[in-house]
Amino acid sequence: MKFVEMKIYRMKLPLAQSFSNSQTTLTYRRFDLVRLTTTTGEVGWGETVAFETPWYTSETVTTCHDALVNYIWPLIRNKEIADPKALNLILNKLKGHHMARSAVETSFWGIYAEKKNNRCIGF
Repeated sequence: MKFVEMKIYRMKLPLAQSFSNSQTTLTYRRFDLVRLTTTTGEVGWGETVAFETPWYTSETVTTCHDALVNYIWPLIRNKEIADPKALNLILNKLKGHHMARSAVETSFWGIYAEKKNNRCIGF
């Protein structure tokens, strides 16, 4: 499959209960939804899971967005990617950015599973 479009939607959801750590108190969760579209119209969705500040990992909502737009999308745009293993080989060119990368992997897996009729496929 080839990806021809990536859209990123910034989301902000209130938490049912606030969450506190040594640095901050969270009352909402901000994240990005990633929508990938193939040349044949299939759509896959993924989400970034980083926080707004680097208190948990070095990745943040901002660094994930930057990695998606400036590094990951150029690596996968209009490339023929047959299966998850092929995607992994492409994404291995990028060091770090695991949370941004997982949003794209999740999007890919959604399309891949749908194309395989939701059967569990080993590779």
